Amino acid sequence: MSTKAEALERLADAGEDARLLAGGQSLVPMLNLRIARPSQLVDIGRLAELNRLGVVDGELYIGALVRHHVLAEHPLLARTVPVLAEAAGHIGHPAIRHPGTLAGSLAHADPSGELMAVAMLLDATVLVESRAAGTREVRAREFVLGPYETVLEPDEMITWLRVAAPRGGRTGFYEIVRRAGDFAVAGAAVRLPDGGAEPAVAVTFGAGGGYRVASIRPPDGTGTTAETLAELLAPEDGEYGRLRRTAIERAVRSARARGGAGADG
Repeated sequence: MSTKAEALERLADAGEDARLLAGGQSLVPMLNLRIARPSQLVDIGRLAELNRLGVVDGELYIGALVRHHVLAEHPLLARTVPVLAEAAGHIGHPAIRHPGTLAGSLAHADPSGELMAVAMLLDATVLVESRAAGTREVRAREFVLGPYETVLEPDEMITWLRVAAPRGGRTGFYEIVRRAGDFAVAGAAVRLPDGGAEPAVAVTFGAGGGYRVASIRPPDGTGTTAETLAELLAPEDGEYGRLRRTAIERAVRSARARGGAGADG
């Protein structure tokens, strides 16, 4: 099919057991393992209208079918939301990043997913559409209900990710994997403000606990930013708690290395 409207028609007519196929990097392995058994596949991988990105009225719009490697390499993203470009570069291997799509990663809601973590960090908005209800907007922080579960209705598809204009500050990203290209065991994305007017924000992700979001005002002297965020996002003992705390500390260190956000670690 060649248009979004045609895809929405096909999805609406296909029934609740139909699945969208974009880059195939999430769905195809599930088909191979018999985890997913859709009654029909709706192939949207060639919809050119959703394979683009740009700035509209000061906000960044990224199409559902923009590939991971484009997210990692596009100069506009490197300039405006470098944490998103950095995170995309950590997804799997080049053979995965070339066919894999933004919407595929967001809709899959894998608790180890880098792109959803960054979308939450940036407080981005996911635009979804259906034939019956038209377009609706969902905050990224409210999009995931649990591991591999989202608010998407069976007849809805993601069309765009909208990111507000950056407000300054510095961002950092860090993930821990057992081998290069593996799913993240633990990871963190952080945003540190330039001054004290806005809170520091962090999102942790990984196989050991899924997505967690926290924001804090500048520490009052009882602990550093990294320590305070770690207390909120990784309070548990054991391996996963330790790995999450390490990811937070290193993501904060990465953000500090970019300068402009104060001196407390």
